[in-house]
Order: sequence, then C-alpha cells, then structure tokens
Amino acid sequence: MSNFVKVIKNHKNELLIPVDITINSLGIIGLSNVLVKIDTGCAYTSIPIQKLGVSQANAQIMKQNDCNNISIRKEISFGVNDTQADRNLCWTMFKSGNYMNLKQVSFIHNGLEMVIGGIKVQKQDVKVSYDRTNNILIGMDILKNWDIHMGKDDAGQYIFLGCPYDKINDDYLKELENTFHIISNIKTLSENNNDNEY
Repeated sequence: MSNFVKVIKNHKNELLIPVDITINSLGIIGLSNVLVKIDTGCAYTSIPIQKLGVSQANAQIMKQNDCNNISIRKEISFGVNDTQADRNLCWTMFKSGNYMNLKQVSFIHNGLEMVIGGIKVQKQDVKVSYDRTNNILIGMDILKNWDIHMGKDDAGQYIFLGCPYDKINDDYLKELENTFHIISNIKTLSENNNDNEY
C-alpha cells in the first residue's frame, strides 16, 4: 500500500498493475489482485467481464440480462481494427436492438470502486463488455483527475507515476523528485486545507 501509484513498463510496453475491484450494480464485491492496464490513450475505463473470472457461459447469461433491462444504457465500443463496413453493420444492429449478437456493445454499470496501488478510486459508471477478453483498461476518464508523469528513471526503466489531485501528499512529491527530478509546486491536501483556514 502507498500514497501514490508507480508502475514499471513491462517487456510488452504495457503498464500493468494489480487492483481490487468492486462493481456494485453487478454484485461484484471486493475482487483482489485483478491485473489491469493503465492506458492513457483510452478515453474510457472498460472492463471485459471475463477478466474478472466470469466464465464465457455466465458472461452470456449476464449479457442477456442486460439486453433485456431497459434501465441499463448501451453503447458501441469499436476496436482499432474495425473497418468502416464493420462499423456500419454494428450501427444497424445496435439501432435495431440486436445487442445479443453484437460483440462491440458495452453496458454501462454503476458503483465502480478500485484500489490502485493503495489509492481508492470511485466512479459513478463504467463500461462493461461480455464478449471481449482483452485487458481491463484504466482510461483518461479516471486519469484526467490525476497528476501523472511518465518517462525513464536514472536506471533506464520506463515509469508511470501518478496520484489523484485530491490526494496529493508528501510521499508522492518526494517520489516525483527522486524518480524524475521534478520539484512540483502542487500543494498537498493538507497544505490546501491549511490555506482554507485563513
């Protein structure tokens, strides 16, 4: 546990970190050590449900339940390899409500909670997919609220270092200086609170 998140890029150029995950609306509570990928090129955090240990068969049952539930918002999430023809077909299926046969559909669930390297993150909603089996992604919808830095340290390792703005602390600022030799003028939470007292 720490007061910030520090991840070393692996040999596949990925920033992977184990987290604890809860998705309240799905009844998924307190899963530990789930490997997720930090992806600053991804606009939205997304969770392929099978990466949480749900079998393919059970994932399809959950998908059918979401398809039948008009209160659950549905969206299309295209992949980088989807052609324009693929996208046109997907939009046709989506508009006709043929969600069950559409692998690119995501379902918006609420009550996401994650503990990332000791930092607790809560988010009202998150995209869940039932057909995809790629990495769980932490996207810019979460990271936009963080102070983040990426680059090589003195040992030549590529490092991601980050902390939510509302949790900035002395440990993070010291690590920022030690890793990247950056002296930040960002105030810690306690310093901000002291300013507000005057």
